[in-house]
Amino acid sequence: PRSCTSAGSMGTATTWGNPEWRNNIATEDAESIKKLKSIGVNIFGKTNVPLSLADFQSYNEIYGTTNNPYDLTRVTGGSSGGSAAALAAGLTGIETGSDIGGSIRNPAHFCGVFGHKATYELLWMRGHAPPGDNRASSDISVIGPLARSARDLETALLAMADML
Repeated sequence: PRSCTSAGSMGTATTWGNPEWRNNIATEDAESIKKLKSIGVNIFGKTNVPLSLADFQSYNEIYGTTNNPYDLTRVTGGSSGGSAAALAAGLTGIETGSDIGGSIRNPAHFCGVFGHKATYELLWMRGHAPPGDNRASSDISVIGPLARSARDLETALLAMADML
């Protein structure tokens, strides 16, 4: 089956912001999404990221720019800027993202929400690779939750770690 990206959810486009993958539809949920669903989290969509998750903002040629919901002239940060913006705008209560050099932490800070870069290998990354990429991740590449409160962030982290 095809891989999912951050917040990878079956039936959703999984592009990593890459126009060549515009029609890549996830055929199964990422492991983190399965674990969130197991505690009753309702996954209803995906959010915007920069091309290959590799920028300090959230723009790509497919979906355009994600603006900061508090000031549309400002950025959300990246790469999990769509996740942070959705939380800040009140569209959702829990999000997921990935982080190597600030991709969860910076958007959370820019949008006034909570984000956590988890310890390496605490959360299983299966389903968070671009299509056809089966390489092992580096020891600084992890996934993690974002939320509107510290309590929700803790709940999401524990669920994603299968510790609830």
